Amino acid sequence: MRRNRVVEQLLDSAQHGHRCAYACNRNERVALARRARSGELNQVFRNCYVRPDYWDSLRPAERTWHICRTVNQYNPGVVFAGKTAATLLGFPLSHAVHDGTIVCAARRNWTSERTQHIYTDMDSAISMQGLLVTNPAHTLVDCALLLPFEETLPMFDSASTTHFKQIMEVMGTMSRDVSPVLRLLHFADPRSESGGESKARAVIIVLGFVVPELQISFFDPVTRKTYRTDYLWRLADGRVIVGEFDGMEKYVNPQMVGSKTIEQRVLAERERDEALRRCGVSQIVHFSYNDVMHPDQLRRKLEQAGVPYVS
Repeated sequence: MRRNRVVEQLLDSAQHGHRCAYACNRNERVALARRARSGELNQVFRNCYVRPDYWDSLRPAERTWHICRTVNQYNPGVVFAGKTAATLLGFPLSHAVHDGTIVCAARRNWTSERTQHIYTDMDSAISMQGLLVTNPAHTLVDCALLLPFEETLPMFDSASTTHFKQIMEVMGTMSRDVSPVLRLLHFADPRSESGGESKARAVIIVLGFVVPELQISFFDPVTRKTYRTDYLWRLADGRVIVGEFDGMEKYVNPQMVGSKTIEQRVLAERERDEALRRCGVSQIVHFSYNDVMHPDQLRRKLEQAGVPYVS
């Protein structure tokens, strides 16, 4: 398809502003839509267009930011809520939650194409980089009521201590059942070090296993090193079981791996396991994000390691 100077300018300007291109008149709308139908552009939301290679380079949270900046351009004053506000506020969400839909605050609940409008407080909205979002406490409560426990516990781990009082105040204004929020407050633990670890613990809880202790340290007199575990269970018979969440970042993220090869990382993990056993750990169970996403796999591993269920 022939290059269109106006379309190219729209796309260049959008990328420079970290948003999507959108049409302001009929000619632009026709030109952008035609290129989307041909595969030259991606239409990622209503009246939101991007170059495919540029879109593929963005992380899920960055894609949400791009869509929200664009929506705010042609619908100024919109208040983002729920999981969208959580993304803009920097709360941890798994990739599964970033499904291309946007949540906005409204005076009543209703849904349109790719947009969920939820009844929530709009008057206490705050600004995040020029975008209006529900405040952290309202965002956490809304997410607790809209999303599964496994997706929301990471947010509460990271923020409930800071916003506990405000969360309680928000619940006090609501007439609906807030038991999902109370459950999250009960299990929230700021010691969790990553969203992945939090989600894994949430799945462990949902599966019915005893809630593990977090970030317990052991000192190995042989290596003179201190090792901190992700999860730990102390059994009545004296056995100690350690759970280690092996997210792929541990092996492929340069910031976490440094100059070590994957083989060196695996060797270091083996040495760490040996040190923990010298410290009295009876059993070590390693599980991955894939196991977390397939709970039956995680259940089998925990059962084989001897992790007890809640009685």
